[in-house]
Amino acid sequence: MLILCFSLGSGEWEPTEEFQMSKGLRQGDPLAPFLFVVVAEALNVLIGKVIEEGLFKGVTMGSRGMESTHLQFVDDTILFCESSSENIWAIKCIFRSFELVSSLKVNFFKSFPAGIHIKESKLNGMADTLNCLVGSIPFIYLGIPVGANPKKIATWAPVIDCFRRKLASWRCDSLSFGGRIVLLNSVLSNLPVYYFSALKAPKKVINLLSLIQRRFLCGGGSEEKNRIAWVGWDKICRSRLAGGLGVKNLGCFNQALLGKWRWRLLEDKKLLWIKVIKAKYRIDRTKL
Repeated sequence: MLILCFSLGSGEWEPTEEFQMSKGLRQGDPLAPFLFVVVAEALNVLIGKVIEEGLFKGVTMGSRGMESTHLQFVDDTILFCESSSENIWAIKCIFRSFELVSSLKVNFFKSFPAGIHIKESKLNGMADTLNCLVGSIPFIYLGIPVGANPKKIATWAPVIDCFRRKLASWRCDSLSFGGRIVLLNSVLSNLPVYYFSALKAPKKVINLLSLIQRRFLCGGGSEEKNRIAWVGWDKICRSRLAGGLGVKNLGCFNQALLGKWRWRLLEDKKLLWIKVIKAKYRIDRTKL
């Protein structure tokens, strides 16, 4: 049920009569993002009230005693807390109160508790209390494996598989050399942008992705055909003005995308992740 608080007939704002909704909003509706924000803010206020009453305790980081309790992005919410039964029951009460107030339902099939240095038996008990499945770290959040080690090849498996799946539709010897250059610059080089902007790729991953690109350029996309490369890859990655083909050097590309985080760390002091890093590692501007 939705309550609208406006009246066109009078000069003052007055609540209208309640009415039953007959239609919903589909994904992609221009009004949907606004409603998501309104509902998410209501949950944020509810969590803040529980914290204010001392019924929920978040995670304290660093010697400065900075506490982190929750993060929200549209309709996704992550809660951080100590592994106590009081916190778990507080979370259950928060979700139940939110359901009663908003007439929405929390999707427990997509919700899970994940623990750090917590016994499996205790984690299973938390999942039973919340009526959800047990999660593990790393987990995927907004397309990024949270808690994964970026130095391991397995972390980059989705990017490598994405390269190979894309090439599967291009394995055609009829592609001209110029056509391969266009596909290489416009598609293949941009596939790992999201991962590259968040994680530092190890040299082995960079070499593997570059090898896939090189074989596509020389052999039309077939990784089985090991054709001779008559020009060094470093020369191909040079700019056209320097005699190259303008193909992105993935290692330099990764470093450039990560550089923006250092710039934001220096320039913006209000962001939560910056406060967390400074509180945990005791860093200041002079150490950067």
